[in-house]
Amino acid sequence: MVLRSKRQLYASLVLLVFFILFIINLKSSKMETLQIAPPTFYIRTHTFPKTPICSEKQKIDVNPCCKKSYFWGSGKCGSSTLAMLLKHAPPSHEIYDHSSAFIDSRKEICLAQIFEKSPKSKNYSECAVRNGKCNKMLRLLDACPMHTTKKEAETLACHDPSAKFVMLIRDPVLRTISEFNDNRIRFNAFVDVDNIISFYHLSNYYQIAKNLLEYFPSKNLLFVQIEALQNQAKTQHVINAVTDHLEIPRRSVGFVLGNYQRNSKEYVMLDFKQLRFHAKRMRSNVNLFSNLTGYTFNWLSTNLENTE
Repeated sequence: MVLRSKRQLYASLVLLVFFILFIINLKSSKMETLQIAPPTFYIRTHTFPKTPICSEKQKIDVNPCCKKSYFWGSGKCGSSTLAMLLKHAPPSHEIYDHSSAFIDSRKEICLAQIFEKSPKSKNYSECAVRNGKCNKMLRLLDACPMHTTKKEAETLACHDPSAKFVMLIRDPVLRTISEFNDNRIRFNAFVDVDNIISFYHLSNYYQIAKNLLEYFPSKNLLFVQIEALQNQAKTQHVINAVTDHLEIPRRSVGFVLGNYQRNSKEYVMLDFKQLRFHAKRMRSNVNLFSNLTGYTFNWLSTNLENTE
């Protein structure tokens, strides 16, 4: 009886090992068959958002002063460049374009944070133009790159349940390095290169996107790879996709180089060993993001992991 029990236990362990190997192989095969993400894309599977729990103070504004469009996440991913292309006049995109579909407002309004602090606020001040009157033909672009949390998504779902979002992404390692340098150069913050890990948060695209998809359907979120906006030939294609998504007229644009500081002597770039270290640390989140979106990405975290 004891021998039979041992054989049964051994057989069960063997089956368990084979099952685990099968699951690992299945996941690996899935990753290998994913397509490379195009410059702009939607999640390839449908999501089922929850109904937000809204207080009486958060009742939907059924007669807004203007419709609103939002950036989601996107910190150090080219949010300034995209906002300029959407609102400013070509070819240089340095001044406001009065033919734009968007109101001439500040770039970063961060409405979710305003609504959380003052739930009754409809923020008409940003929509009002000319003598404080509303222009319902125009839209408000809230290009705030700091909207990332589930709470902010729920707040926006209470105030604006049909809202459309654009989420800019780029190589998460390079994004993190950019934020690190931005804090050093623009804000004169003393940050040691060993503390780059503290800037990982906005590079976790999986969690940031998942937070929004808790309360909005996947068709309301368009992803844009910022590398496409660094290519003059692809810029117009990206703008067409964004304007179509936001349901505003298409517009012809010029080319904006972007707010780059890599030529600055102060800009710190990591060596190969450091890049590989951070790429490996971010790999699991990149895999989760790939599984969420249905695409794979040509990023350092993909290409450097197995490099010796």
